[in-house]
Amino acid sequence: MEPMFCKRCGKPVTAGSQQCEACGAPLTPQHGPDMANGQTLPEQASSPMGTTGIPPVGGPPHQPRKKPTKRQLTVVGIVVVAVITVIALIVGVTTWRHAQDGTSSATASATQSSSATASPRKSSTPKPTVSATPQVSSVTMTSVMCNGRATDVRWNWTGGAMASNPLACYSDSNLANGILTFGLWTPAMTQSKQFTVTLAESGEQLESMGSDFIQIAATYGDKPDVYLIYEIRTKAVGTTPESVHAYVSQLNVETGKLGKRIDLNTASGNESNGEQDYGYNFIASSDIAIAIDKSWTTQSAGPDGNNVYTNHHQVLRIHDSEMMVLQTFEQAEDQEPSIDVTASGADDLYLSGTRLFSIEDNKQIGTLSCILNSDSYSCGGYSTIRKLSDTYYAYSTGFTGSYIFNASDGTVRQMENVLGIEPKDSVLYTDNVAAWEQCSDGSLYIWMSSKRVFTMDPDLKVTEVLNGDQWSRLLDGYGNGLEGVNYLNKTLYARTTDERIVVDAQGQTVGRYTAHPSGSSNYGTSPDPTATKWILWFVGDTPAVTKGQEPGSSTSSSSSSASGSSDTSNTSSPSGTGGSGSGSSSTGTSSGSSSD
Repeated sequence: MEPMFCKRCGKPVTAGSQQCEACGAPLTPQHGPDMANGQTLPEQASSPMGTTGIPPVGGPPHQPRKKPTKRQLTVVGIVVVAVITVIALIVGVTTWRHAQDGTSSATASATQSSSATASPRKSSTPKPTVSATPQVSSVTMTSVMCNGRATDVRWNWTGGAMASNPLACYSDSNLANGILTFGLWTPAMTQSKQFTVTLAESGEQLESMGSDFIQIAATYGDKPDVYLIYEIRTKAVGTTPESVHAYVSQLNVETGKLGKRIDLNTASGNESNGEQDYGYNFIASSDIAIAIDKSWTTQSAGPDGNNVYTNHHQVLRIHDSEMMVLQTFEQAEDQEPSIDVTASGADDLYLSGTRLFSIEDNKQIGTLSCILNSDSYSCGGYSTIRKLSDTYYAYSTGFTGSYIFNASDGTVRQMENVLGIEPKDSVLYTDNVAAWEQCSDGSLYIWMSSKRVFTMDPDLKVTEVLNGDQWSRLLDGYGNGLEGVNYLNKTLYARTTDERIVVDAQGQTVGRYTAHPSGSSNYGTSPDPTATKWILWFVGDTPAVTKGQEPGSSTSSSSSSASGSSDTSNTSSPSGTGGSGSGSSSTGTSSGSSSD
C-alpha cells in the first residue's frame, strides 16, 4: 500500500484516520484503485508537475492557499520591522546631509561676499599652468665678476648663444687647474649668467688653446646646447709619458655642472700635442649639434728620401654628449686645392677648401668658385656664406667680390649679374656690390658702391629699394650712409644729411633711431639670421640683444611696422650699465669630473 499524506501539511497520516494527527485537517475520502476492497483513503499530496514529472496541459492544477503558521507569521513580522527601520535610517541620513551642504554653501557665500581675501571653492577643472619664467624681449650682457670686482669682457656670438671670453681671474694657479670664469646667455635665459668651471682633474693641467684658453660652442634653437672644448695635459707617471687630450663637455646651464668628457683623440696615438700637432676648432652649429675640425700633420719618408708631410682633417659631430666622425680629409702639404676646414658662418654648413658640406645631411652640397679679375690673382678665401633656399647660396671672397651659387646645377654667378648689372672688371669700381646682409626670411639687402640699394628674395627676385640718385642726395657727405640692417624687421638704418632714419624694403621711412643693430661687419661674428630670433645692439660699449626693437623700447614701438609685427612683449631692465656690471648675473660652479 502506498503511503498517505495530509493534503494541508503534507505529513503522513494513518490509514483509516478521519483527520490529520499533525494539523487536525479533516481527511476527504478518495476513490482509487483499492476502492474495490471497500477502503476509504485520504487524498494524496501531489506535485504540481504530476506524478509523471510532466506538467498538465494549461499549467499545474490550482492548489488551495495554506494558512501560515504562528512561527511563519513571527518571522515575517520581524523582517518587515527591520526593512522599515533601514528605510527610515537612510531617509534620515540623506536629509541631514542635504541640510549640512546647504548650511556650508550659505556660509561660504557669506564669507566670500564679506571678505576679499577668502579663497574661492576649488573648481574640478584644473587651471592652466603659468610659467614661472617671464618672457623677455631684451637682455643686456653684464660684466664678469673676478675676485669681487667687475671685469670687462668681450661678448660674442657662438651659434645661437652669446658668451664672453673666459677668465682665469688673474691667477696662474687657476689657469693651470682649469678654473675659468665666463659669462653666458642663451635664448632660454632672462638674463646673462656667470659660470665658474673646473676642467682639470687630479694629476692634470689645462693646456691653453689660444688667448681665450678654451672654446665655447652652442647650437641654435630656443634652448641651445652649450659645450666647452678644451685640452688637458696628463703628467708623466713612471714609465708612462705625459700626453695631451682634447675633450668636449656639455654645460648644464641650469646647474652649472659639466657632463661627461668626450675624448676627441679619435686617431691612433695620444702623444704630446707638439709631436702630433693636433688642432681643434669649432666650425659650425645646427639646431641640434655642433661640428669640430680636428687637424694634425704626419711625417713620412718620400721615395727620394726626403720627408713628406701630410695634412689631416677630421670633422666631428657632437650631439647630446655623443661624438660621430662625419668626414675625413688628407692631402700632401703643398698640394692644391686646399682641404683646410673652415667655418662658413651659416647654420649647418662648413667648408673644406672650396667644397661646401652639411652637418646634418653629412654630404657635399657643391663646390664654390670665384672669377678672377685684373685686381686679383686668387679668390682670397671664402667668407660670409648664407643659405637663401635649398637651391641658392650667397657668399663673398676675400679678393674677387660676391657670388650666387646654384646647388641644383653647380653654377656660380656674380651677384651683379643676378641684379641685372654688368659688373666692372675692377672690384674697386663704383658699380660693384659694396656689401650685403641677410634677413631672417632668407632674403638679402645689397648695396652698391654707387649707393643703389636692392633686395633679393630667396628665389632671386630683385627689387630696387631706392635709386642711386635719391640715396646720393640723402646720404651726401656720409660715405654710403648705411649703418646697419635689422635682419629681424627687415629694415635699413641710414644716416642722412640731417637725421637718422629707419627704411623698410619698400623704401618708406618707418622710424628714427639713436642706435643701430650690430651686423657681422660691425662686431666680431654674427649668427645666421635665419636661425635666430635675436639681434645684437650696443648701448654705449655694452652689448644687448633684443627681438628686433631698439634696446629700451617695446617690440611694437620701434620699426616693427615694417614686418607687420604687433608683438608687445615686455622688455627687461638692463642688468648692467657700461662695462662696470652690477653683480646681478647668476653664478654656477662646475667641476670637470661632475656629470649632469
